[in-house]
Amino acid sequence: MMFGNLATLIVVGLGVGACTFTITKASIFKPLRDVTAHMPRLGVLLACPYCLSHWLALVAVITYPLRFATIGEAFCAIFAVVAIANLTIAGISYSFLVADAIEEDDSE
Repeated sequence: MMFGNLATLIVVGLGVGACTFTITKASIFKPLRDVTAHMPRLGVLLACPYCLSHWLALVAVITYPLRFATIGEAFCAIFAVVAIANLTIAGISYSFLVADAIEEDDSE
């Protein structure tokens, strides 16, 4: 894999992480999550950031114009994007936790 692909994978991973967090946690998608909550597989998929990140990474790597020498490189790229996406989700979640803690301290 070339370094250009590596940089692109990082950017794609950040985007997948942001999209995953938005779909699974943001209030704008709550109606969609509520509608699909009774559907066993889709409801879980839309509520689980880790689960959804795999599918979004797969779509992103397939549709983004990256060049891989082998199918193994493509397979590894998908999981690299998942790893970067989940680190992004963890960072976003942590920042919300810190913001909530600061807000609670200010209200006391």
